[in-house]
Amino acid sequence: MFQDFGAFITDGYIRSSWIAFLTLWVLWGFVYVIRHAFGDPYNAVPNVNATGAAAPATADEEAAAAKSGRFGFLNRFGGGAPGGIASRVWGAHRLLRDNILMLLSVLVLNTYSRGSTRGVFILSWIFFAFTVFFVIVELVIGHRLIRLGYSIIFYALALAIAGLAFQIGW
Repeated sequence: MFQDFGAFITDGYIRSSWIAFLTLWVLWGFVYVIRHAFGDPYNAVPNVNATGAAAPATADEEAAAAKSGRFGFLNRFGGGAPGGIASRVWGAHRLLRDNILMLLSVLVLNTYSRGSTRGVFILSWIFFAFTVFFVIVELVIGHRLIRLGYSIIFYALALAIAGLAFQIGW
């Protein structure tokens, strides 16, 4: 156990744990910026035409409505539809944001408690790798049961890091 806080902070494993956080933050920042290129899935109304009337009944009328009206660009691009690319990119953004906050909180807890070094280093990079993997899954599939599964995984990893902080640090 480190008695000197300066010696703990300069430990290579702690530095690498924070590098994992910074790398995750850079990825989140990138998705934060590019999500606007795909539209806003919360403000798009794909089944309403320019006058606000209900969606047309035939396929030809649906195609015409998709090319016109207030949300025509989003409909052609796939951003206005539920489950379209815009909602998947925003889902990936939410996943990254939530994981940044979760990893930040447990890394701060571990750092201030002068907890584990190597264990937190390993768990931080596992956390990062799972985040990148599930961001790709969210962009491709985006299903609620998958979200439940990865939420359990990330919560367990965060609990493990917090447990190491209390076991070794305080």
